[in-house]
Amino acid sequence: MAPQNVSIFTRIARKDLMQDAFNEAVFMRPGQALTSLLVKGDESVVDGTVRGIGRTALGAGAALRKTQTGFARSYAAFILIGAIALIAGIWVVTQ
Repeated sequence: MAPQNVSIFTRIARKDLMQDAFNEAVFMRPGQALTSLLVKGDESVVDGTVRGIGRTALGAGAALRKTQTGFARSYAAFILIGAIALIAGIWVVTQ
């Protein structure tokens, strides 16, 4: 059993020069706070964006489902309309 009535330097040395307390106060706690902040940002911004894109795709699919008739001529008409819109858009941008 080590003697208990020792100097402050001996007590600090016995506690590994307070390295654990220092590392916890200087690195671990601020790091945990930063990590918590980044996780909340990830959940709201990144995950929110992905969920929003998914909802938009589902909504667009539901809207486009109504245009599905099963007739090839209506699909060809949509392709023609899209091609005309694409050409018109390119023409407007290049002018």
